[in-house]
This record gives sequence, structure tokens and C-alpha cells, in this order.
Amino acid sequence: MLLAGVQAERRFDPEADPEGGKSDFSKAANLASYVTGSNEQVQAYIDFLTICARDAVEVRWWAVEAIANALLEKTTLQGQEIRDTIDAAYGLPAWRTQS
Repeated sequence: MLLAGVQAERRFDPEADPEGGKSDFSKAANLASYVTGSNEQVQAYIDFLTICARDAVEVRWWAVEAIANALLEKTTLQGQEIRDTIDAAYGLPAWRTQS
């Protein structure tokens, strides 16, 4: 998830400032260091995760757009609101997500 925001921003605006995701990359590298060994492995793992994030954003761009549009109307969304927004964008009935 840390790297998906950067990839979504790049998908939306290829000219976006790359410094915007610097903190996310730093956090991802820190987490990667717990499951890898050398700095070379950390970098390779981050490269792999970046590709995974880019592909996930590409495949689910419709969901990213739906959430972005919902955030234009309401500046904060809670978990269930996010799920409802994605389900509605996907065409799932509203009753599916209600408790």
C-alpha cells in the first residue's frame, strides 16, 4: 500500500514531483529490511514491490478514480465508505456491503 499512492499519482500525472513519495519509499525500504538481508536485496525487493503496485493501480484504476471522486465530495472516507464506493463503482448491489 505504501507504494500504490506514488504509482497512482504517476498514472494520473506522469510529470508529478517524485519527491512526493519519498517518505513512502523510505518506509517501504525500512519494512523491506526486516525480510531481506543486504542492501542489494532491499533494493531488489522494493523494485519488485514497485512493479506490483504499478500493476495493481493499472488493473484497478477504476477503483482509484471512484475513491478520488468520492474524496472530492467528502474529504475523509472511513473503511466501510471506501468499500461501498469501490463496490458501487464495480456495480455490486448496495445490500451486499451493509451489515
